[in-house]
Amino acid sequence: MNRISKDEYQDKIVLVTGGEWKGYRGRVVTTDNKSVIVELTSRSRKYAIDRNLVTLDLTYQNLPDQNQGG
Repeated sequence: MNRISKDEYQDKIVLVTGGEWKGYRGRVVTTDNKSVIVELTSRSRKYAIDRNLVTLDLTYQNLPDQNQGG
């Protein structure tokens, strides 16, 4: 079977832990082996950030999906 595995950061809220955007929070739009494209919530723009400089923001992971009306 040829399946594409989903990256753990894809469509998740992350916290930037280093670099120029340290302390910012955003949603991961796309990923690759070296970086993630994050749409920062305070800037409403997308930035490429080294994937070693982000961590999952667990405070926002259990919120209901807005599309499910929950």
